[in-house]
Amino acid sequence: MHLKTIEEFQFVPYKALVFYKKERGYYPNENYLEVGDINSEGIKNLRPVTKHQAKQISSVMDSVVKKENKYNPYQFSSFINRNILHFKTKNKDSFDLVWTIPAHKNTFILNKKKGTLNYPNLLFIVSNSKFVIFTYKGGISENTILYKAPFPNIYREGSMCFGNMNFNKLLSKDLSKVIVNFEDSFFNSSFNSLEAENVSRGNTFNLLNKLMDSDKKFIMRELVKTKLRIKDVIPK
Repeated sequence: MHLKTIEEFQFVPYKALVFYKKERGYYPNENYLEVGDINSEGIKNLRPVTKHQAKQISSVMDSVVKKENKYNPYQFSSFINRNILHFKTKNKDSFDLVWTIPAHKNTFILNKKKGTLNYPNLLFIVSNSKFVIFTYKGGISENTILYKAPFPNIYREGSMCFGNMNFNKLLSKDLSKVIVNFEDSFFNSSFNSLEAENVSRGNTFNLLNKLMDSDKKFIMRELVKTKLRIKDVIPK
């Protein structure tokens, strides 16, 4: 609910749900849920959620989802991950979605040769039938400086060339699935054609060949700074 609506109708918090996730043992993905009372001092009296309370919570959430789906066909099928920076439904046929992927090792295909690469931080944007990619250094804020994605198959403005791939086949009403589809498409693409100049400071193919199938972190000094910050690429 929008903050203005909460203030207007004088809603006040009185209950809180706290989710626990088991990280070790035989069932590392097992979850546990408690409910607590909220007062001026914070959350008090945490206690396990009963079956009756769980049914009440489920009923309320189902009601909210059904009402929301009536007006907004694009939804997340799971909890929204903290790496989601922005999402907005523009109409029943289009949406904007912006998320980050921290630096990590993943599949990399260069000129049909499959290997691995330690990728820098990535910023993915799906909007207006385009898939746009940037990189960034350090943490995230609206003033974080963006750098060109140092890969072939990327146009000057940052959008990715999909070749013969159908962009619309990657879309879904489930935004969680959209993220998976575009990430899979990116990390399993064969990078083979430089669509723009100066996507890295040196020879891009030499750089990627040097880093491919090694434990070397991406060489950050090779990134080319743009004039954009994150706040400039968040769709209005």
